[in-house]
Amino acid sequence: GPLFLDELLELPHAIQAKLLRAVERREVTPLGATTAIPFDTQIVAATQVPLAEAVEKGRVRPDLFARLNGVTIRIPPLRERREDVLPLFCGFLSNTARKSTPILSPGAVESLCVHDWPLNVRELEALAQRLAVLHPTESNIGPSELAGLLGSVRPKASLPRATEPPAVGLDREWNGFVEALAFMKGNVVRAAERVGISRQRAYRLISSHPEFDVASFRRAH
Repeated sequence: GPLFLDELLELPHAIQAKLLRAVERREVTPLGATTAIPFDTQIVAATQVPLAEAVEKGRVRPDLFARLNGVTIRIPPLRERREDVLPLFCGFLSNTARKSTPILSPGAVESLCVHDWPLNVRELEALAQRLAVLHPTESNIGPSELAGLLGSVRPKASLPRATEPPAVGLDREWNGFVEALAFMKGNVVRAAERVGISRQRAYRLISSHPEFDVASFRRAH
């Protein structure tokens, strides 16, 4: 069957080398074993940036890229397919624990459609879940219910420069997380919940930016 490798760019080069050998030889040796076991699978790798670009930046081994570079399918970000925002959002709302799906006002529809959605569908799903928690009995959703929940808060200009994300290798997920971290005054867990990512993912993001000072957000507030 297929083997799905999510967030391939997070693999250290040493692990990428092991993955390359497994892909080339079509065999793996289980932990504690001495005999390799052959396998037959189709490999699907998901990344947030094109693999060719990641190779140029040294994040992916060129030989591994050559092995995995088969058919490439680009999934457009949510901001490029805004016609999907409302159907997806209504579907997420219906999957919450609410007794009935609320009605969206024209203002709420406009707010959802013009939002940039830096974290894509995960951010949209997280918004529906937060609305279900904060407004469990509301039958009509307007701009006031969405205010403050769309991740529009930006870090204050007066914050120490050390709190700004690095200029190289910025991505939308990192930017959105930094914004949430500023809004939550340095609380990593609450910031992760705000943007709809796991706590483990949040700490991986922080560890990938060693120059970033989380404590400075707390000092600034």
